[in-house]
Amino acid sequence: MQFTEEIKHISYGKLGIQLDFICKKTYSLTYLTGIFHCVKSIDTYTSFRRIKKSRQTTQCCSLSGSIRAQKAVNYELVREQAIAGIIRSLDPNDVIISTTGKISREVYEQSDIINGNHKQAFLTVGGMGHASMIAYGYASSRPDKKVYCIDGDGAELMHMGALSFIGSHKTDNLVHICINNAAHESVGGMPTGAAGMSYAGIAKACGYDLVLTASTEKELEEALAKVHGFNGTAYLEIFVSMQSRADLGRPKESARQNRINFMEYQEVR
Repeated sequence: MQFTEEIKHISYGKLGIQLDFICKKTYSLTYLTGIFHCVKSIDTYTSFRRIKKSRQTTQCCSLSGSIRAQKAVNYELVREQAIAGIIRSLDPNDVIISTTGKISREVYEQSDIINGNHKQAFLTVGGMGHASMIAYGYASSRPDKKVYCIDGDGAELMHMGALSFIGSHKTDNLVHICINNAAHESVGGMPTGAAGMSYAGIAKACGYDLVLTASTEKELEEALAKVHGFNGTAYLEIFVSMQSRADLGRPKESARQNRINFMEYQEVR
């Protein structure tokens, strides 16, 4: 039996809460600032019995409920709007490698709306943090293709070492895009713990040839025009508000079928 990622997260979360009450386990959290920000922004909770602060750790018991990003920033763009803009800017020969979660779901739907198919896109379903290295590998092996990696800030944070590798092993045909809403929206909207951090600044320090940012539709159009004609390794950080459609669908094909379709369209043998 197969379960969607969302259902698994919900099920495991409920089970974890039950085990917590049974075992009376105390969790030790080393990210002091992050946990206190989370605690301050809890909307609802069933039980919050103890918070204890020390120099090295913060301990808390039985924390459950919904946690939202500490300081929501209202940007002009939302993620799906940015993704639609990216897809419209592509040439038929270009390739998309998208990270897991709602980004791939929106790439899937917007590709179908704009192009009538999603053959250009490889959806890295379930592979959080790995899209950038998959995109790099494909770009390196296919210099005749312009490869767009559509990453998320949470996924990128998970395997940030990829930026150092890509920046020091450059290609002429890779555009690494980070859509930043400062939250893990696909699994509930929890803050990433990196709000305010400049992903673009890190990419620049890692050696990317061209580094851009955008937070408005006009800035996005200008940035996409620049990376479209750029020969080198480019990075684009797009700031968006946390928002998604309630009726956002999921890919109809399995991950295996998506791989097969992508390979056939790209004539990969």
